[in-house]
Amino acid sequence: MAGTTESTLLRTENDAKRKNIHYKIKSAVCKKELWIAVLIGQSLSFCNGSSGIFSGLLQQQNVNIPTAQTFAVYVALALIYTTYLSFVSETSIFTILRLRGWKYFIIALLDVEANYLMVKAYHYTTVTSVQVLDCFTIPTVLILTRIIFKIRYRMSHFIGVVICLLGLAALIGADILVSRHSAERREVSTVDFTNYKVYLPLCGFIIVMVILYSIMPKTLKKIGATAVNLNLLSADFYALLAGLIIFKYKFHFLYFIAFAAVIIGVIVYSIKPVNDADENTDNSNIKMNEESKGPLHAEADEPWSNLE
Repeated sequence: MAGTTESTLLRTENDAKRKNIHYKIKSAVCKKELWIAVLIGQSLSFCNGSSGIFSGLLQQQNVNIPTAQTFAVYVALALIYTTYLSFVSETSIFTILRLRGWKYFIIALLDVEANYLMVKAYHYTTVTSVQVLDCFTIPTVLILTRIIFKIRYRMSHFIGVVICLLGLAALIGADILVSRHSAERREVSTVDFTNYKVYLPLCGFIIVMVILYSIMPKTLKKIGATAVNLNLLSADFYALLAGLIIFKYKFHFLYFIAFAAVIIGVIVYSIKPVNDADENTDNSNIKMNEESKGPLHAEADEPWSNLE
């Protein structure tokens, strides 16, 4: 009789745990903040993919001016945000540059060099190879944020990263199967900017890049550098959708599998927020207090606080 009672209690306890975990998963996936983070990240990815499409349209017109394209973007950003800062800031623009100008210079130097090296990479290898090498940004960001910002990642974050990289592997596999490589780039000495097939893609490139750079700082602050890089892995999918019509790319079902894997990986990564060392200590104390109260008294707005 005692054995039956103990078995019943154990079954009831297991059922309660399963229901509690189901509630936590449902609450986490349905959180508005999660889908806002995914939407913002995919907006960045869409802009990044669109920039590739506009560059491809320029190449169709034998226009290969990557440095000029990037320079035009930087000029537009400088005109917009230097003017904005001059009006909204109580401190003069010269004082800001004197105090923080060196930081802006370092960031600009790194960004310009990164864009330049990315463009040069396409001269020496294929798009597929560049995608493989670009995966190195993910572990690099993980390591640097851990060292510099003391970010502590959890198992769900690493699982999300792995799923995203598997999605990218499917994308690369599809590229190989359909033999989609970058075309040879031809330098031209003069560009006819009066041709609408030249100035419209150029304007489109500048606009999407200005949008990308405008929302990038807010996105980095909201979801973190690693999540941003994971979202950008889906940029090729958006470029592919346009490329199917514009560039007559061959379709392969692996593209949709790759995109789905990247989105699922981003969602898995974004379910639990990353914490720095101090926040992690505070959250551990909160977790201990919630566990002492029991699962029924756990905070509803932190459904994953008891899951490690």
